[in-house]
Amino acid sequence: VLNEMAEKTENQLERISAEKNRLDTILRGMGEGVIVTDDSGIVTLANPAFRALFSLDQSCIGKALIEIARQPSLNNALKKVLDSREELLEEMVMMVPEEKNILTHWVPLMEETTLTGAVAVFHDITDLKMLEKIRKDFVANVSHELRTPVSVIKGYAETILSEGKTLPPEK
Repeated sequence: VLNEMAEKTENQLERISAEKNRLDTILRGMGEGVIVTDDSGIVTLANPAFRALFSLDQSCIGKALIEIARQPSLNNALKKVLDSREELLEEMVMMVPEEKNILTHWVPLMEETTLTGAVAVFHDITDLKMLEKIRKDFVANVSHELRTPVSVIKGYAETILSEGKTLPPEK
């Protein structure tokens, strides 16, 4: 019986270890930043994309989010999620070290009815915002450039029509 229990325990440990390795590989390979905090805001997990986004090293584990990121908006969002126990999708502008637009998705970690922490995913949407601005500028410029010739043509047409009414008929 003890040998059977030992074998089952060993199989379960191997399965758990394989699952942990698989999840670690997934987190390392993600392009979006991911962090996990406990219920007091201490970072318990941060993937490489998050550390690269905020220029952090491995020492960020075990520290408060406000201490490592120095972004009050992040800390406020974390507090909101921990207090409300509801998901939060928020767009933030951060200086890390240059200005970046980041879309954050916060989810509270619950074990039955107990809050154990929060998970946040960070999408860098700076390039999308820049492309949107370029598109808006392009549309505004094209609209202006088309409006000018149309106004000139309209002015000439009005002049021709008004001159046509005042001219005596030709003989």
